[in-house]
Amino acid sequence: MSKEVVDRAFEPFFTTKEPGKGSGLGLSRVYGFVRQSGGFVTLASTVGIGTRLSIYLPPSPKSLSEHVVVNQLLVASAARTGTILLVEDDSGVLALVIEMLNDLGYRVITASDAHGALEIVRRGEPIDLILTDIVMPGGKTGVHLAAEARALRPDIKVLLTSGYPGEALARHEPMDIDWPIIAKPFRQRELATRLQSLLEGRVDASTSKGRSA
Repeated sequence: MSKEVVDRAFEPFFTTKEPGKGSGLGLSRVYGFVRQSGGFVTLASTVGIGTRLSIYLPPSPKSLSEHVVVNQLLVASAARTGTILLVEDDSGVLALVIEMLNDLGYRVITASDAHGALEIVRRGEPIDLILTDIVMPGGKTGVHLAAEARALRPDIKVLLTSGYPGEALARHEPMDIDWPIIAKPFRQRELATRLQSLLEGRVDASTSKGRSA
């Protein structure tokens, strides 16, 4: 890797692959996990020779175990039942979020683009909330999906997600954007809180509207 690539290797959504070929979340997940565990990561690379990634983890003290248990309890306390339509075209991100939602007790239906999601909505599947990426293939964005799905079924809640909300929403007119957004990468605890707030119909002060993104 070049020095420029090494400097950004752990940055969420940074990738040297072609658009649609990689999420850029692999190393950022590794970095986040290791740092949360009290360790650190080093990356050394020389162009034409090779790359070495070193992970250093501390022993597992009782205090760390207690911290993990507390976090698990906090996530579990926010768990709810319901059906989420998850719309995501990146297979890696899709698998990660499915795991998060299943752990929280939600039933998950998936689609890879807005067209597929709308077919599911039209079929009358029981859906409580649509969690959708903003930028997707097929010509329709998550904003288009949100508007069309709500026109078909006004009871469905919507939560948009994007790694770059401002850029993703720039193509839309401000008047078209009135949906809550959660920025990628998000943690399970944050996702649980946002979903619970929306499904219970509470006003969440931490919710970012598209027009202010």
